[in-house]
Amino acid sequence: MLLAAWHVIGRYRGLVIVNQRLERAELRARLEPALAPIRSLVRRGQHGGEFDPELPADWLVGLLTDLIHAASRQVTAGTMDRQAAERALLRSAGAALTSHR
Repeated sequence: MLLAAWHVIGRYRGLVIVNQRLERAELRARLEPALAPIRSLVRRGQHGGEFDPELPADWLVGLLTDLIHAASRQVTAGTMDRQAAERALLRSAGAALTSHR
């Protein structure tokens, strides 16, 4: 799911720039239809023990969203190519989601 979101963002990088100008509440409202299935997946992973159950699901969803946007900004700025940003995104997301017990 993260790769799919990354690929969509890659086609519409300008939206990341526009979205940064929105107030946080408005951005969350606009993204909610896309975030609901991600939240469900995170909760399922938490219940199954794959993702850290001690962190709120909304925190993890917000973190994933921020990581996608950070990777997109790196590509747009020319500081990373798309493949390097994708690898960094997946590795960072994996580390953030994993239960560290």
